[in-house]
Amino acid sequence: RLLTAVGPPMREETIVFERPSRFSYKVLSGLPVRDHVGTASLEPSGEGTRVTYAVRTTPTLPVVGGAVVAGVKLAIGQLLDGVTVEAERQAAAPATTAT
Repeated sequence: RLLTAVGPPMREETIVFERPSRFSYKVLSGLPVRDHVGTASLEPSGEGTRVTYAVRTTPTLPVVGGAVVAGVKLAIGQLLDGVTVEAERQAAAPATTAT
């Protein structure tokens, strides 16, 4: 997939998709990293779902490596916040029936 935000577009490739509990991808281009693999895993937790998001990455620019890692963490946090808001919105929406 192609993701665009700030800066050059980022290209990702899905490498694992185990519906409904696991998704892994690798970044092909668009970030100053190599060997970047992210995995999101979901598991039941009480009345909700626990999301574990793990990333392995190697910044290609050692001087700014900390900034790259911080940026990736921020982006993942924002992504998960958006997923939470949407899931809660859908859960609160009245059920519709197909006509």
